[in-house]
Amino acid sequence: MKKTVRFFAKVFLAVSAVTAVLFTIYMTNADSKLIEFIYDKLLHYHETKKVEDHI
Repeated sequence: MKKTVRFFAKVFLAVSAVTAVLFTIYMTNADSKLIEFIYDKLLHYHETKKVEDHI
């Protein structure tokens, strides 16, 4: 019985932590900001990349 309670307490704690993180990301619009940051870095990388034209 004690093991079951400990197991459910750990599961509840893990689910609560994940929910809190996802809620914070959703409320601060951090997912779009992260995608924009990655997109800008990739765009800068590809714009400054040296390309040799082979025709």
